Amino acid sequence: MSLRLGVPYILCHAGTCEHVVKVTAMRGVSTLDAPEASRYPLVLRHTRLQQRKCGACARIAADVVTYGSPMVESSPGYLCKLCHARAHGDGGDASAKPTFCKYL
Repeated sequence: MSLRLGVPYILCHAGTCEHVVKVTAMRGVSTLDAPEASRYPLVLRHTRLQQRKCGACARIAADVVTYGSPMVESSPGYLCKLCHARAHGDGGDASAKPTFCKYL
């Protein structure tokens, strides 16, 4: 396998789970390195997931991302379960409802 430093690669596992990985440094094996393969790969940094608050009530973490919702100022918009249910509950004209999906 050949890698180029600083180039983003896609790491795919479990068939459909994809992550962007960027190799920023490489070095040869040293006598100071742990010999057990189970200690690798070394993780140097984790990127934190940004938890968004509900765009309507601004109090609760978002559960749903919406596109074209009248409840939030932007699209995509993020809503908690309660605000989403209030805005887009069952009934009414289905064609007037925005597109939405589960957020995290």
